[in-house]
Order: sequence, then structure tokens, then C-alpha cells
Amino acid sequence: MSNFKPLKQIIEKIINRINEDSVKINGVFAGSGSSFANWFLATPGSSNTIIQLDFPYSNRSIDELLGRTPDGYVTECVANEFANIAYIRASRMSSPGDKIIGVGCTSALISEKPKKGEHRVYLSIRSNDEMISSSLKLNKGFRDRKGEEELVSRFILNQLNEFCFNSNNHDLLQDLSLEDKITRKKNKFYEAIDQLFETNEPFVIIDEDGDLLDFQYHPKFIISGSFNPLHSGHKQLAEFIKKLKNSTVDFEMSIFNVDKNDMNKEELFNRISQFTGVGTIIISKSKTFAEKSAYFKGCSFVVGWDTAVRVLDVKYYDNNCESMLTALDDIKKNRCGFIVMGRMDEFGNFRNATDINVPSGYEDMFTMIDEKNFRNDISSTEIRIQN
Repeated sequence: MSNFKPLKQIIEKIINRINEDSVKINGVFAGSGSSFANWFLATPGSSNTIIQLDFPYSNRSIDELLGRTPDGYVTECVANEFANIAYIRASRMSSPGDKIIGVGCTSALISEKPKKGEHRVYLSIRSNDEMISSSLKLNKGFRDRKGEEELVSRFILNQLNEFCFNSNNHDLLQDLSLEDKITRKKNKFYEAIDQLFETNEPFVIIDEDGDLLDFQYHPKFIISGSFNPLHSGHKQLAEFIKKLKNSTVDFEMSIFNVDKNDMNKEELFNRISQFTGVGTIIISKSKTFAEKSAYFKGCSFVVGWDTAVRVLDVKYYDNNCESMLTALDDIKKNRCGFIVMGRMDEFGNFRNATDINVPSGYEDMFTMIDEKNFRNDISSTEIRIQN
């Protein structure tokens, strides 16, 4: 590489500046980034900055990390997932008040077998309140493997420098050719969530790529929950309803809750990140299904036995039966209803959907799914306890 000495000095200067900023970095890299890691590991003081750098190499190891097989391994969506995984892991290994950054990168560079597609890199960097996604399309055939790897590592370092200090060091990428293309964008849903907390907007809708959908989007079947965490049972339920109804299925989560603590922004970002590559998530302010039905008219809410019991429990209506019936009337008027799945109760007994006592006149609002058709006993609460 030409001008190696000045580049080496630039790299060291940027890394030292990052180390002095007391930031904590966790990263996941597929297909590139080894030079980036080596530069940090060779610089004194980096042990206070780098928490962990993972390099899943095979597709199966990436599947294991993501908990699914993605449609493609070198995509912006996968980079976003990597950054979210890195950030959440770092949060668990850091102290309160630490400035945490998650880095996710996935690349397709020169290999033994010539690639038909572009040589490309997708990079995502996130903090507690922001995510920036970048891409680098390389001039195919212009460099050897070592040259591409080193350029990509400098690209990662440059984007990290800009993320931390809003500073773009052009000298770090001085050898870009005219055919090398860089893009950079801020993920809009972070700004939308800020607006949700600070304005009267009732909800936002985020698709599996992290893009915002407009208010004209009309969900047909909604799985509502706190998703703490999202697990395979939720995903299997979505697939079951999708096949049963031959329709799309979306998820919904409220920042406010009748009998759970309200979520802060950072916790909400972490939970939203679980849906990258999985499905569309609606973030609402609605505490009750009566409120939700007013915004999502004509949809069916997919719930477990325990949630259906709460919907019909007068305790949640100030012990007023008339208030409960009024809420059911509102839901019915908005052409909404419930698809109810069986679940384990607090004593470890499986309760079928048919165990629910529905008031007379409202039976058509509740579609019961028998356990022989679908049953999954995974519990978010048990997962949290185990973790």
C-alpha cells in the first residue's frame, strides 16, 4: 500500500482519540475487519475500549448468532442485526453510565472463487439513541484480497470516527478510486421514536429492514406483547397465523402498559432491534385493546390465554362490568376481534383457549385455537430468569 507510513500515523491518531473518549465498543464482523481489530489490539489503552470483537465465519455460525437464516448474508439488514446484537451484549457487560457503541459489519470481498456480484460492505454503528448505516461498493478487480481487507478496515475506522466525533478524516481513505462508492444514512426510526415520546403521535410502524411505513399501512393480524425477549414461540406463532389465514402478520408493542412498567427509549430500542429481519413492528401508546382497535380497525389481535383472560377481567376496568362491556362494544364496533392461543398458567398447567368464559353476545369476537393445532410453551419470563 502506498503512503503506508502516513496512513499508519493517521490510524494510530484516530484509535488513540477513541481510546481517550472512554467509549466501550463491541463488534460483530463477517467477511472483513481483521485489520481493524489488529490495529486496536496493537494500540496501548484499547483494552479499556474494546469489550469484545466477534468474527462469525461460516454461514451456519451467522445463522446461530442471528437465530435465523437470512435471505442474504451481505445486506444492510444483517449489518443492523449485528450492530444491535453487539450493542445489547455490550450493555450486559458494562457499567451504568458507560458510553456504549455496537458495530456490525458484513462483507463480500475477493475469494478463491470469483464472485458474480459486487464486492461490497455494509456497516452499522449504534449507540443508545442512534444508528448509522453505511455501505462501501468496491471497484471490483482493482485490489487484491489484502488490499480490499485493509481498505474496508480503514472504512470501518473512518465511520466509527465520524460516529464518535462527527469528524470525517478523508486522508484515511485517500486511495479510493472513482469507482469505489460510499453511502451513509441515519436510521429514521430512531427519530420517529423520539417523536413518539415527545409528541401526540399515537404509533409508528417499522418494517423488518428498519424503515418507517406510513400511516396508510393497515395490519390485518397483530401479535401484541412486550417481547422481553422476542423468542422462537412468537415467530412460530406468526408463521402459524400466516399460513392459517394466508395473510401477513405483524407485531405490536406499547410503550405504556396496564400492569407493567413503562419503557424508556433505550429499552425500547433494544426490543425493536429484535425484529430486524423478522417482521414489521408497530410501536404504540395504546394501553388497552379498545384503544388499539380505534387505530387498527378491521384487524384481529392474536393473544395468549392469559391476555384474553385479562381482557375479560373486570379488575382492569375498575371492577366495573359495564366498563368492560363498553370496551368490548368499542372493539366490536371497530370490526376487531381476538384469535386466542392456549398457554401455561402460573401453576404450570396448560390452559386451552376454550377455558375462557366469554360474555354472552360477544362469542363471535373470540376465535379459539385448540392446542392440537398450535401449542408452544416457551415463556419470556422463564428466558429472562435463565439469563
